[in-house]
Amino acid sequence: MKVYIKKIIIKLLTWEARVVLARHKPMVVAITGSLGKTGTKDAVAAALSAKYSVRKSQKSFNSEFGIPLTILGLPNAWSSPLKWLVNLVEGFWISLFGREYEEVLVLEIGADKPGDISSVAKWLKAQIVIITAVPEVPVHREFYKDSGAVLAEKASLVQALVEGGLLLTGDDERVSGIINKIGEARRVKYDNVDIIYNNGKPIGTEFTVGAQRVQRVGVLGEHQGYAIAFALAVAEHLDIDVEKVVGSLESAELTPGRMRVLNGINNSTIIDDSYNSSPTALRAALKALNSLKIEGKKVAILGDMKELGDASDREHRKAGAQIASVVDELYTIGTQARLIASEAVKRGLQEEVVHSYKEGEASTIGSRLAQTIVSGDVVLVKGSQGGIRLEQAVKELLQDKSKARELLVRQDKEWLMR
Repeated sequence: MKVYIKKIIIKLLTWEARVVLARHKPMVVAITGSLGKTGTKDAVAAALSAKYSVRKSQKSFNSEFGIPLTILGLPNAWSSPLKWLVNLVEGFWISLFGREYEEVLVLEIGADKPGDISSVAKWLKAQIVIITAVPEVPVHREFYKDSGAVLAEKASLVQALVEGGLLLTGDDERVSGIINKIGEARRVKYDNVDIIYNNGKPIGTEFTVGAQRVQRVGVLGEHQGYAIAFALAVAEHLDIDVEKVVGSLESAELTPGRMRVLNGINNSTIIDDSYNSSPTALRAALKALNSLKIEGKKVAILGDMKELGDASDREHRKAGAQIASVVDELYTIGTQARLIASEAVKRGLQEEVVHSYKEGEASTIGSRLAQTIVSGDVVLVKGSQGGIRLEQAVKELLQDKSKARELLVRQDKEWLMR
């Protein structure tokens, strides 16, 4: 019965969203991929705000529920039947009688299971489609036959592109290979990546995209450059003043839990990448940590990478092999993450600096590490969602815990009650 009710709610919300799009006809930018969707969404929205009024997916509203909720401007009702009923009534009013609407709609399109994106592409029409990257072992892989099926699912968003629209991909041969069989895509690139320091502490990253030099204070990782490159490509396509776009990008609101640089206890630095984890994203995060030139220790808190199917053991061990030469101290949480720890020890990391914990002990890790980190230390925090909840460890490490709701992921009342 619950599944039946869920389908009815989705159908009604989707119908209301389609009416809104038909009435107001905003320019639609649709973004998918297995890496960098949210960062790209935020960067593109920031760039477009230099010229247009913009609505974007909030948080990670990218599902069969999230997409129509974004279009309608309604909140997640979680498990409350009454709130879903209120949403449906408000959505009906907005769809038929709402008068004002933003000029541009920037949507993040996700896929948890086969058919999610292709079903959206049947009714959503976009002037710009962006497909970020789909690695060999993408997140949610266990729900698909193989990684090729995930790639095909992401590529199906191209069917939403209107004639004459702009199709963008990153410098990703796998994505470009399948996309070019469907339609001609423009590939974006960036280079000359530098870390920005302040008094010896890493505070951000600087990139070159074309003729532009762009700083992003508050985030680390050279892979963040793709979000900037996509945003500038969209701005160029729409003939938006480049200087205004760069200014918007450099002052844009940062996304919690995605390589955010936060002030930690005892003048330490936290790289908060606690939103989710996958093999490629973890490799990029470890590469960023390894590249830092600091005086203190490099510490990592790593959780399970979930939904990897039969690739799980192999990918966790590969992560352990990489991290052995990167960190001075390692904490893991979750059953699979123990394979990271054991492989790191095999590759030379001393056992006394490796600590493994069970799911549900994220706060314990944070509070214990808070007693030992000192000025100049950098702590990378990364793990999947599920029961890992590494934002709880980050909270214990914050210099100012009162800012947790502002800075961290999963701070909604419903999440905090879980």
